[in-house]
Amino acid sequence: MNLVALLKYMQENYGEQRTNYPMAGNEVAKKFKQGVKTAFETTLLGEDYEISASIGTGGWANVPWIAVHDKEISTSVQEGVNLVYLFTNDYQGVYLSLNQGYTYVNKKYKNTKLTLGKIARFWQGNLSTLTSENGFTIDPINLGREESRYTNLVKG
Repeated sequence: MNLVALLKYMQENYGEQRTNYPMAGNEVAKKFKQGVKTAFETTLLGEDYEISASIGTGGWANVPWIAVHDKEISTSVQEGVNLVYLFTNDYQGVYLSLNQGYTYVNKKYKNTKLTLGKIARFWQGNLSTLTSENGFTIDPINLGREESRYTNLVKG
């Protein structure tokens, strides 16, 4: 299954499965895990990149995601900077975003929200040459999620 087919499959199936069925042994969960492996074969990206993905741990995630990180600059999705595909809450859209690991910053800095904001502004400033002509933007993303669960995360 290629990436486009995987994203379309999730768009068509994830919401219903998440709402009506348990995750354990679920066919959509199995296809997602297998589809991610197939869509991002090491021959495509090379050995320097690692793929992580989640639809939840023990239960369905509100926002499923797929992350690509360069092993030289990020050891996991919790640390460093990663390219991340984030589904919207209604699963009808997907953002390709540049995300920063929350866990590392939260452990290392007293004011996590301030530090994450500084890092986000740095990247926004340095990536501002990417324009809508190229299909990219530095505008905030809106996943349509309930914000109260993510009080320390920087919006956008």
